[in-house]
Amino acid sequence: MNSEAHETPGNALKARFRHAHHLIEAGRAAEAVPLLRDLAGVHPSNGALHLALAVAHQRLGQGEAAIATAETACRLRPDDPAAHHLLGELYLAAGRHDAAGAAFDEALARDPQRPASWNGLGLAHLAADRPDRALAALRRAVALAPNDPVPRLNLADALRQGGHAEAALAFLHAQPEPFSRDPRWWTQLALAAQDLGDFPGALEHLERALALAPDLPQARWNRALLRLRLGDLARGWRDYAWGSRCGVRPPPPPLDARWRGPHDPRPLWVTPEQGVGDEIQFAAGLMDLRQAGVAVHWQSDPRLVPLLRRAHPGLTVAAGPPAEAHRHARLPMGDLPALTRPHLAAFPRHRGYLRPDPARVARFARWLDALGPGLKVGITWRAGIRHLARARRGIPFPLWEPLFRLPGVHWVNLQHGDCETERRRAARAWGRPIHAPPGLDRFADLDGLAALVQALDLVITVDNASAHLTGALGRPGWVLLPAVADWRWFVERDDSPWYPSLRLFRQTHPGDWWPVMKKAAAALAGAARGKVPRATGAG
Repeated sequence: MNSEAHETPGNALKARFRHAHHLIEAGRAAEAVPLLRDLAGVHPSNGALHLALAVAHQRLGQGEAAIATAETACRLRPDDPAAHHLLGELYLAAGRHDAAGAAFDEALARDPQRPASWNGLGLAHLAADRPDRALAALRRAVALAPNDPVPRLNLADALRQGGHAEAALAFLHAQPEPFSRDPRWWTQLALAAQDLGDFPGALEHLERALALAPDLPQARWNRALLRLRLGDLARGWRDYAWGSRCGVRPPPPPLDARWRGPHDPRPLWVTPEQGVGDEIQFAAGLMDLRQAGVAVHWQSDPRLVPLLRRAHPGLTVAAGPPAEAHRHARLPMGDLPALTRPHLAAFPRHRGYLRPDPARVARFARWLDALGPGLKVGITWRAGIRHLARARRGIPFPLWEPLFRLPGVHWVNLQHGDCETERRRAARAWGRPIHAPPGLDRFADLDGLAALVQALDLVITVDNASAHLTGALGRPGWVLLPAVADWRWFVERDDSPWYPSLRLFRQTHPGDWWPVMKKAAAALAGAARGKVPRATGAG
């Protein structure tokens, strides 16, 4: 516990305060909390007591209580950089990135030479997807604490997340020799190598990290994703659960509540993942559970519930937990493929496992027919919410010109968000409007979006939720992928075991989309000459 945060709150309280401090440092924060609460109740204006109590709550993982108490400490000690720094750490852990940045700024306004606060500010900017500001803060932290590995490793990660994997790799290799004994250093090396397409090198680096620290969550998780990408599914799924320890997957269920397999007599509650794309992908497992005769309560993103209910009428699909959750065994849906997709041969050649509303499909089909003769093609060009994902997976709209210049194609907008700039360019520069059905919220109304996709002849998309939706409906789709694609698309494949109806177009050189667009344009020209009849029902 930082000594700056613990001035003696008065001679009469000195012994009790010191005792509470020792309890926290000894790992007995639960015993310190009632003692500090009593002291703070007697002396409510003593900021040091509230700050110590915030630390105790932090050690116990009681984030909201720690934040509330640290906020009180900051009000009582407005000139204390340690109080503002602690509040920044707590906000950052709670995912309140802008608030964390503001708290670290307050700490640095009072002590600009605090490397830990510059490091925290860098992490807050990185989490808020501001890589340039993160780099500036982390470079300051490194300059102030040149022997501290933490800001150096964070700086390497910020370089990589900002799209500068080569610079991250060079920076890591330039570090002093002791860094090579740090498993986190090897993990960062692996991530940079992976971003550059060196998958064997990345795997070797991760093995070195795990030789030093076998239970390092970030290394286990990234090794899982790398093995999955390379098609080593059995070993990849084995470590997939480590995503929970990294905060990128929901926490696992308690040990006694975990599902033991099809012979478990309890009904099964399948809990959701983070991200609608993941939920669509893992919903393929509903087919396996239904065939196994398992009594399932599948909890999903509310936007997917109607699509799954129509496709699997014998199973319970809901946006919330079951009524008697305590009677159910639990399984995170991301853990299901380890049981049902242990190798590539286990993937079924399905024709779709989502079902849109037939009436809405028919309405969209009539709307599309009114556009006139020609191929009706849905399009998205943006992907991801973070800087690296947007830069790598999204395709700048001007590069779509070879496709838009083709005759016999009607373009339909599947991209959510503000698309007016792109729509004006398509209409004015290329003479091809991008049509959008009125009244469809392409983000909130996934049931309606699915009905539109079902009615289209083809979807051409970057790697985003539209790709998953198209494949899960069993509709024809072309997915345009970067050279280093997400793990779920594997490597060097032009098809998808997850989604048999999809065709993959990959970059051959990182960042070079032009050959991909020319290839897709040539394929689209052929499709426009001999188009496949459009579906008019749910299919």
